Amino acid sequence: MMSFLAQGLHLVFHLTIFTKYLLYCIIILLTLGGYFMKKVFLVFFFGIFAISGIAVMFFGFNQKNSDEEFIKNSKTAQATITDINTRTTGSGDDRRTEHDVFVSFYVDGKKYDGEINSYNSGMHVGNRIKIYYNPDDPDDFISESDANGNIVAILIGTIFALVGIIPIVVMIINSITKNKMIHDGESIQAQIDAVQMNTSIRVNGRCPWNIYCSCFDTMTGEKHLFKSKNFYGEFTGAFEQAGITTVNVYIKPGNYKKYYVDYQNAIDMLASSNRVFIPENYK
Repeated sequence: MMSFLAQGLHLVFHLTIFTKYLLYCIIILLTLGGYFMKKVFLVFFFGIFAISGIAVMFFGFNQKNSDEEFIKNSKTAQATITDINTRTTGSGDDRRTEHDVFVSFYVDGKKYDGEINSYNSGMHVGNRIKIYYNPDDPDDFISESDANGNIVAILIGTIFALVGIIPIVVMIINSITKNKMIHDGESIQAQIDAVQMNTSIRVNGRCPWNIYCSCFDTMTGEKHLFKSKNFYGEFTGAFEQAGITTVNVYIKPGNYKKYYVDYQNAIDMLASSNRVFIPENYK
């Protein structure tokens, strides 16, 4: 029977495959969906990572506690690796190699055989490994590598959880910051200096865009520069064709360094223009 660790790692493998195909679906939905739906899909996607990671961490911690309790009441013996069966499962990108490691050991002159739930490249037939066995039932045993392997499940689960949680937290913080800035900030009209593609980032073959804009403080004569957050679409020459030369910028009163460029409003203006058509999926 597979240990909780083995089940956890097995779960990680299948979740990785599931996540790959889920990502394909998300990309399609992001292409077809509107602004609100994009946010929903992203939260759902990263939520899958978070839940999966927490589940694997649960497996790891649960088995770690169970193994520690088992070891506390166990005895040790030196077991010999008698056989390693190697098999390949899956196909294509999902192809992977699995190993079944069999060992034997003696307790009070009696031989016991069984399978351990871990493998590493340093294991070979004839190697001696440390095992912990139940003195009342020596057939019930775990290897030292089984016990140490729980940390791997916990680390993998932590990584999955962080990959899911951090983007969601960032989206929430950005949304709160944006709404607060729009609600409490001072609205000014900034001159659009350029709308440029951000070639340093590429998602599914697409680069985001940024609006670069500026305004003059009439009191000080100082010029202030602003840059919008990334947004996706095809905007080559679009703002110029539509005659859109300004964009709303919300600033913290008295502090031009704290601002939000309302690119969504600019895109909405672009979409309502009679001269330029912006597909729904770019909103």
